[in-house]
Amino acid sequence: MKEEVLLAAIQRRKVRDRWFTGFLMGMGFFTLLPLFMIMIAVLWNGWRQLFTLSVALAAAGTAEVTALSLVVSVPFGVGLGLYLCDDRGTATANVIRHVANFLSGLPSLLIGMAVYEWLVAPMESRSLVAGSVALAVMAVPYIARETENKLCSRTAWFHDGALAIGASRYQAWTRIALPLLARPLVAAILFSSAHMLGETAPLLFTAGGGRSALRGVFAPVPTLQLRVYGDALTARPSLAGQVYAGALGLTIFTLVIFMLAKWIEYSDAR
Repeated sequence: MKEEVLLAAIQRRKVRDRWFTGFLMGMGFFTLLPLFMIMIAVLWNGWRQLFTLSVALAAAGTAEVTALSLVVSVPFGVGLGLYLCDDRGTATANVIRHVANFLSGLPSLLIGMAVYEWLVAPMESRSLVAGSVALAVMAVPYIARETENKLCSRTAWFHDGALAIGASRYQAWTRIALPLLARPLVAAILFSSAHMLGETAPLLFTAGGGRSALRGVFAPVPTLQLRVYGDALTARPSLAGQVYAGALGLTIFTLVIFMLAKWIEYSDAR
């Protein structure tokens, strides 16, 4: 009798387990279904005009503004992360950490408006430099937070050991800690650049857009984000292909950067 009751209880558990597993799989499927539908629509409607001159110019502008923003943000972000980890617990470090967290949660539209007042209005022109600065302001808090977390959690012992044997703080960070975290930091920087590819609001105030090639760092620059936004606002059927092509280009950019960052993380974990 006890064995029959036990077998019946086990059978009920197996049935509930199958139902719950099926429910989770169904929820996962319906969660991913809109994403796959969007990706199929973008791919089907955008691949025909992906290699046109206008999309190529916008893709080049996107790469330029993202690369220049990394040139600006990486030194500040890594340096700020080093300071926050080295002087963790001090009042100044806590204030800077809170300010960085506040900036990371600030709407990108407000950052674009601030950079517009700082750079665009005095120069009387939107430009590659202004767009890069706007994206860099968004990237610095993320890079600083990732740098601090990785330094404090993975290299603190090596840093303290180097100090114990007589190394200076500069030597401990530059010769011990940072080389150990080269790959994770590169992955974090790539993730921040992938995040910047999805931002349109700050570029509306700073980059300028247009359909011509870049004429200089102080001239307006076309980007895929602005191309998609501008062509979508016109609501002209003839530009629908350009909208999808720009969205497909952004998707390819983001996917390549994301896969590269994940590969670097995986190789570091091994």
